[in-house]
Amino acid sequence: GGLAFQQISAGGWHTCGTTNAATYCWGIDAIGAGPSPLESDVPVAVGSGRRFKTVYSGGATSCGLEENGAAYCWGPNTDGEVGTEPVGSTIRYDLPTPVSGGLRFTSLAAGQSSYCGVTTSETIACWGRGTSGELGSGHEDSSTPVPVPRL
Repeated sequence: GGLAFQQISAGGWHTCGTTNAATYCWGIDAIGAGPSPLESDVPVAVGSGRRFKTVYSGGATSCGLEENGAAYCWGPNTDGEVGTEPVGSTIRYDLPTPVSGGLRFTSLAAGQSSYCGVTTSETIACWGRGTSGELGSGHEDSSTPVPVPRL
């Protein structure tokens, strides 16, 4: 479609990428553009007017980082992977939503249903599904980033 992507990230069922002007997603459950279209075989602009320097795609969710390190996520919030309340199998965030906790990040990593990030204070914090230890802080889900303990 004539778009020049600076960065892309492939999730479980979708892909997202950033250009100089906007963030786009495509594929199955390529949400972020509002309630429709949910599936697209061409890039669809992510709504809200936010400009992300990088985007990270997980199983069915995506997160973007702004220049100032603020993280925003969108998609189904089954295990808290959008980083906010409420959480549940029928809860969806169709537009980028701020990750709770007020942390700033230099980078993120996406899992199937969780995210971890390096904060600007050089710590690691994770949120989302934690029942198998994904968050590094026990075996519970968290919709707020929790610090990964140092050894």
